[in-house]
Amino acid sequence: MRYSAIVATAVGAVVFALAYLFVQIHGFREMFLTVSLLCIALTAVGAWDMIQPNHSLKRNYPILANIRFFLEKIRPEIRQYFLESETDGTPFNRAKRSVAYQRAKGQLDKRPFGTQQDIYASNYDRAASAGRP
Repeated sequence: MRYSAIVATAVGAVVFALAYLFVQIHGFREMFLTVSLLCIALTAVGAWDMIQPNHSLKRNYPILANIRFFLEKIRPEIRQYFLESETDGTPFNRAKRSVAYQRAKGQLDKRPFGTQQDIYASNYDRAASAGRP
């Protein structure tokens, strides 16, 4: 199952190349050629993903991991359409999950200069200083 995307693109490249060669309808030939070239490019990306040494996710799920990384990259731009913010979520929110990912990769996991939480919200728990005990 994990190699289904690369197998599908390789099969698609062959099928659409054969359709390009044998179908004589003028408008469809260009479409078959374009889709065949796209499938060949995706198969090449999947083959590179399988031999690259850096990301185990790309090695185990070629092509699909690239889609996942792309969606993570554009997540801040489309976050306004999701119901969940950075601090919501169960069992772990996005902020705690990204720290765990960074620690697992041996990267810097600190977020300096403030917080992303709304500290002025009425339900925010904080320790207030008192003038007297």
